[in-house]
Amino acid sequence: MSFGAGCFARLLAALLMVSPITVAAAADAPASSPAGGLKFGQTEHNFGRIQKIEPLEFSFSFENTSTAPVTIANVSTSCGCTAAKPAKTKYQPGEKGSVAASFNPAGLTGHHESTVIVEEGGGARHVLTLAADIETIDPSKLKINLPDPVIRVTPKKVRLGTFKVGETALFKVIVENKGDGDLFLLDENAPNEAGVKLSERAIRKGKRIELTLFYKPEKAGKIDDFAVIRSNDPKTPVFKIHLTGKALEAKK
Repeated sequence: MSFGAGCFARLLAALLMVSPITVAAAADAPASSPAGGLKFGQTEHNFGRIQKIEPLEFSFSFENTSTAPVTIANVSTSCGCTAAKPAKTKYQPGEKGSVAASFNPAGLTGHHESTVIVEEGGGARHVLTLAADIETIDPSKLKINLPDPVIRVTPKKVRLGTFKVGETALFKVIVENKGDGDLFLLDENAPNEAGVKLSERAIRKGKRIELTLFYKPEKAGKIDDFAVIRSNDPKTPVFKIHLTGKALEAKK
């Protein structure tokens, strides 16, 4: 096939217009540089199909296979969902190391890939890839295990003694948190509405407080009642303190 001079000129012009775009696109694509002293055991990791909202972690191991020290000049990632950091930045010949990568799938769905770019001081670049297939999480099936508080009250039984109707009997109890989560006392009262509003401050793990409570009988006779302490302990949300004693008629 032969071309006239005009046709050849048009073809050459077309090639000149296409070539710069092709070269620019290739320069923007991340690629590993073959030169360099670090050799990674693997450059890709797939977490597979996941239904998680907390970050996932993976370490890319490598070895300095050169005869000179290698310095990691920079580590960057392709998106905000990924973070990476080397154990240290300088490696002697034959020394092994790793780059710890963390991938946060929160807010993402479907297939996702992100890259970690490790740049050596000599200019070599290594591209590491993390991938995952993220399934949508049904909130009704999501289980979150939080540490629970455990309330312990001593004594469990209080003898109030003998006093007159209209008088107030004071007594003290110790409230201790034997669990791992923060303990909150919601309120305290007895069936006859005696009691005081408690502090809203948390009782930390292993800590205890002393409460001064009171009981005021409404009628004379034998006292066989309960003071009630309510808390956020899931197993014992209502703790009852047994109160006994005797109330006498007040003199008129």
